[in-house]
Amino acid sequence: QLENEIHYLQENLKSMEKIQGLTDLQLQEADEEKERILAQLQELEKKKREDARSQEQFLGLDEELKSLKKAVAASDKLAAAELTIAKDQLKSLHGTVVRINQERAEVGTQVSQDVLISTVSE
Repeated sequence: QLENEIHYLQENLKSMEKIQGLTDLQLQEADEEKERILAQLQELEKKKREDARSQEQFLGLDEELKSLKKAVAASDKLAAAELTIAKDQLKSLHGTVVRINQERAEVGTQVSQDVLISTVSE
């Protein structure tokens, strides 16, 4: 009977060793899975940081674009004002040229009349 009990205990021991081996294997697989999950988490954190950096760059570019639009609008207004001033100056200059031409014509007519009168008087 002692032999039976020894045999029983040996079988139990073998069974326990198999269970221990399977448990060790499961533990190793769990550790490997944990490492894979940690690597994925690190990759996600890296991507999150990159996304945040990209978002910051996008917001910076968006602000720069708004600033450029304001600058272009101000520049367009200034250019329009300068064109209006130039147009007004050209109109004024044209009026001056017309007046000078009229005065020349009047002086020319007067000179012609004076020459004519002078010729007739002689």
